[in-house]
Amino acid sequence: MLVVGVAVLWLHHQVTTLAVEPVTPSVSLVQASGLDGNVAILATPEGAVVVDTMTFRQQGSRIRERAERLAGAPVRAVVNTHYHLDHSHGNPGFA
Repeated sequence: MLVVGVAVLWLHHQVTTLAVEPVTPSVSLVQASGLDGNVAILATPEGAVVVDTMTFRQQGSRIRERAERLAGAPVRAVVNTHYHLDHSHGNPGFA
């Protein structure tokens, strides 16, 4: 049971810890340490565009919040490059 608890705490940390790396003034790369997947956030005059949403619903919600903060506007579109777990399972956080 202790192993499960430690695993849950580790996973929660990985899901909630997102690093943002600016690429250009309007494009940022978001990554969760230790987990597959990355996200591009494009800040446009109409709002944020998010490319891929990572692995977990919690990541999707945090990515949405981060995208809105970076763009200074709501997320207007989500683009999934493909439907593997590490690219699209955060989509429910954008519902």
